[in-house]
Amino acid sequence: RVGMITNVGTSLMELLGSREGIAKAKSEILEGMGAGDTLLIHGDEPLLAPTAEMAVARGVTPLRVSLTDPTAPVYARITGSERGGMTFDLTLRVGAHQPATTWEGLHIPALGEHMVWAAAFAAATGYLMGMEREAVAAGLADYRTAAMRQSHRTVGDITLLEDCYNAAPESMRAALDVLSHANGRRIAVLGDMKELGATERELHRGVGTAVAAHRLHLLVTVGDLGAEIGQGAISAGMPAHQVRITPTGTDYATVARDLIPLLQPGDTVLLKASRAMGLEAL
Repeated sequence: RVGMITNVGTSLMELLGSREGIAKAKSEILEGMGAGDTLLIHGDEPLLAPTAEMAVARGVTPLRVSLTDPTAPVYARITGSERGGMTFDLTLRVGAHQPATTWEGLHIPALGEHMVWAAAFAAATGYLMGMEREAVAAGLADYRTAAMRQSHRTVGDITLLEDCYNAAPESMRAALDVLSHANGRRIAVLGDMKELGATERELHRGVGTAVAAHRLHLLVTVGDLGAEIGQGAISAGMPAHQVRITPTGTDYATVARDLIPLLQPGDTVLLKASRAMGLEAL
């Protein structure tokens, strides 16, 4: 009854050729949908406009979910980051003759704008299924991160953000956004993002630009492509002495021995790379 396309990123670019190809592949969800069904789509992604048109042609109602357009059928307005998570108001304009409904003060106990996107899709789905605000709010409040997906671990006075399950440019930026909320010094250990195709080096350097914009205290990279993140950060203005590019082939035990003396009480360290890198071993 309800389908959703939460985003169009760059994962599997190597296989699908372009973001347009990824959007086309995601639109295949419509093959399992029929008249009277509802498709929630990322309302701030222009590449999904053709998908919305395809939905209408099949008798499926497309509903845009947006964080920027207050007139969208589903609009999430971020109101704060507190209690280790994000708070937002959700306005729903669903049904031709129904007035707008606003659920205020929804909270998900995880940081980052990307978590508001996920929560908005989930809450809208609950609404479409007839759930009341209180039930939806309780469900969001009960959210817990899965293993190796932004898992928090405290070791002595150091906080580790273990986000080693997978990585793409979009999720790297989202993880950096989460890291930016940390108190104390902010450190990132970043590695290769796989399956990005011909533009992989450019995409890694783009993540480096994002690192520089977040003004981290230290960046450590691992892997050949991870080195491109480091170079991108330096090119974007991050001081070279704050970037440690680990030579190719260095084992993680050596990386750890080099990193530990650089840490200080109160530091938060993000570790993120594609699954193939096995960065959780570090």
